[in-house]
Amino acid sequence: MKSKIFSKTALIFTAIFIAVSPAYSALYQQIGDTSPMTPINTTGGDAHSYSGVNLEPGADLIFADLSFADLSNADLIGADLIGADLSEADLSEADLIEANLIGANLSFADLRGARLGAANLSNADLRGADLIGARLSNADLSDADLSNADLTGANLTNYSF
Repeated sequence: MKSKIFSKTALIFTAIFIAVSPAYSALYQQIGDTSPMTPINTTGGDAHSYSGVNLEPGADLIFADLSFADLSNADLIGADLIGADLSEADLSEADLIEANLIGANLSFADLRGARLGAANLSNADLRGADLIGARLSNADLSDADLSNADLTGANLTNYSF
């Protein structure tokens, strides 16, 4: 009898662990070797409420709410960020090469030194964004709103507008 109770208890704990693990691990960035790193924080230093997939190259982050997130130095090469809310996020020095940011909200985002080569930023909202020193070579900026964006020192070689 004790064996059956122990088996049921172990099964319940295993089911809970399996159900909770993906949500818990989603709060962590994965960089390079996919070992868990620090939680995603807001630009104010608090834990961010994001609960989607891990942030990694090629991540599917369509319509993700990452507003105010601290994603500085994040490796998001080829990530799919269509319609994502990255308003006021810190993406300084982030790797967004070939990222798909169609219609993304990057208003007032910190993109200083970000690598956005061949990224698709068509219809993106970049109002007031800080793009100082950003690398936008071969980026698609067609119909993007760059009102009051700071492009000082940005590399715009072969971009389309």
